[in-house]
Amino acid sequence: MSRVRLPAGMRDFLPHAARRRRRVTHALMETFRLHGYLPVSSPLFEHAEVLDRGLGEELRKDVLRFVGGDGDVVALRPDITPQIARIAAQRFSADAPLRFCYEGLVARRADQSGRLQQLQVGVEYLGAGHEIADHEVLALAAASLDNVGAKKWVMEVGHVGLVTHVLSKFDDEHRHALLKFLEKKDITSARKFANTQTKAKRELVLGFLELEGNPTRVFKKALLLKIPQSIKRSLTQLAESVRVARKSNRFAVTADLTQVRGLSYYSGLRFVVHAEGASDVIVRGGRYDGLAEKFGASLPGAGFGISVDRLLECEVTSLVERKMVAVVVDKSCHAKGIKQCEALRKKGIGAALHITAKRKHIHLLQNHGYDQVMYMKDSQWYAASGSEI
Repeated sequence: MSRVRLPAGMRDFLPHAARRRRRVTHALMETFRLHGYLPVSSPLFEHAEVLDRGLGEELRKDVLRFVGGDGDVVALRPDITPQIARIAAQRFSADAPLRFCYEGLVARRADQSGRLQQLQVGVEYLGAGHEIADHEVLALAAASLDNVGAKKWVMEVGHVGLVTHVLSKFDDEHRHALLKFLEKKDITSARKFANTQTKAKRELVLGFLELEGNPTRVFKKALLLKIPQSIKRSLTQLAESVRVARKSNRFAVTADLTQVRGLSYYSGLRFVVHAEGASDVIVRGGRYDGLAEKFGASLPGAGFGISVDRLLECEVTSLVERKMVAVVVDKSCHAKGIKQCEALRKKGIGAALHITAKRKHIHLLQNHGYDQVMYMKDSQWYAASGSEI
């Protein structure tokens, strides 16, 4: 029989990969718990019109929709944050800040890696302003990556306020042209565009295009631009949030105030984490003060989501290994096999009993994903390599 093909963008996870995926997820959720975030769970799909309320334009076009059993159009969630905002707005009091964490599958049209489905974990801090929450979510994102031993990553921070202001200076045609250049990171074309504008607009755009790189330099340059005081205050507060977040963890950080991704979704801070070896960013987060309002409550919010599958494309070194052992005995040693499994489990080692007299099964079990295969011979336990245990 020919092998069954999975739909494009879908994949199976065999024991070794599935266990590693589970360990990373558990370690991240444990970090969230230690920082006081409470777990919530939401459905894989919802009515499309409800889900659409909380999605930015970029994600809305990637939503997978279908007709449910009752004839309503439903959609698979491409992101979990809007669902958390719905839960907070409709199921909890807004009198005190809410800290939630989550894990779950999201589905959207295939990304750069070709995946249709991804495992996402994250946190949402609702009901607290930027002066409190922003530095906490930045620091927690960094701590989460460090706690799973992620290597060679850098956090990129930005703010949608400045780019929104710059784009607002142009009519629809010119705004669309500049936005396209910024989306493609085509700085050369953006500069050419600026040089066709009036002096004030030219100076604003050319100065704006320089705002990428070292955070100290970027924020200093941004404050020299002729922009509203409200935006200068926001950028000063962002610089302070980055400084506070890095107090306990001197993680690598860069700034990009020209980034336009998430423009229709975020309301202030936006950040991503790039890592060597990953097909795309491994963390995406920011501030979304208007999101909960779409579900009936005025709750400022900030948070982030981590793609576990993209994280595992990178070097991750400090995961706690939960060992799995296959215990092989023949029927005459069944009771001894049970006793050995119980002894291993008391030590926190996973143990599965296999009753067989066929030695070839020992080698097959090694290929199935067990860390060790042990068998009994002459009342003594041996590893599959033949060494005595």
